[in-house]
Amino acid sequence: MNFLTFIGDFFQNILLITLVFCGICWLLSPSKSPTKGLRGQYRRLTCLLEDSPRTSLRGQAYHLATPVMSPFACLLEDAPESSLREQAYPLATPLMTPLACIWEQGWSIFYQQKLAKPGVNYWEWQSWPLASQITPELIGLWTLPEPQGTSKLILESLAQEDQSFWNQETLNLFRQWHYHAIPRLGLSTLKAIYRVCYGTPWERLQPIVGEQPLPLNAAIFDESSPWWKILDLNPFPTSLQVEQAYKGLIRLWHPDRTQHPLAHYVTARLNGAYEQYQLRQQKNAQKLDSVQQWFKSKFSR
Repeated sequence: MNFLTFIGDFFQNILLITLVFCGICWLLSPSKSPTKGLRGQYRRLTCLLEDSPRTSLRGQAYHLATPVMSPFACLLEDAPESSLREQAYPLATPLMTPLACIWEQGWSIFYQQKLAKPGVNYWEWQSWPLASQITPELIGLWTLPEPQGTSKLILESLAQEDQSFWNQETLNLFRQWHYHAIPRLGLSTLKAIYRVCYGTPWERLQPIVGEQPLPLNAAIFDESSPWWKILDLNPFPTSLQVEQAYKGLIRLWHPDRTQHPLAHYVTARLNGAYEQYQLRQQKNAQKLDSVQQWFKSKFSR
């Protein structure tokens, strides 16, 4: 029995040593990366740093899960918690570039999925790994001070399909932010930032902040405004004045002619004001007709 036990323990130890050796060889074997230019730079080493709070990561070095590799540290500092699950990140030590505990393509996918999407504060990305390598437009945006309050919400809402956040206040605040940014970046760079970072073509913003922005009457935003104020007329205009004002404004604001985010809203308000004018004309015509009928009935006898 003792001999059989010895034989069993011996083969068990041999099997265990073989498994450990194979495991170490697998850990140290190169892992092919689909990312262009990263082949042969990463190996199957993983780090323990997953889902750590952002405040605990500043200025610290994190050891690899493998005890043999404990002198090496990874670059994962100040990363968003949501992006750390089951990923591997590159080592901080330049000499250890063949070893990695992070997958750089994971960061690239994370950034590309968030770019040009609503609700993103790009100034938070400045301390995140590889953020400066995404696009030059993002680096240009970081040269500007981070906006606050409503101005920040406007920028983060530009990529929304629903543009109902636009009103007189948001238009004025966006103009202020835009005109302060032009001297620092230049108009061409700012156009690229709107397109790449905020998913908004210049054609949509040009009627707001261009050299000749569309004139927008403040009465448009006041639901209690009478029809003549919406059409920017005096209280007693002639029929010709009303027709000219309405047709001129519709030519400017119709969605087929401008990509202004308020084009549909303004067009609806203009049409509503013109309908009110037409109803008034019909009522006046009916009153005039009733008066004429009364006179005819009185003086035709």
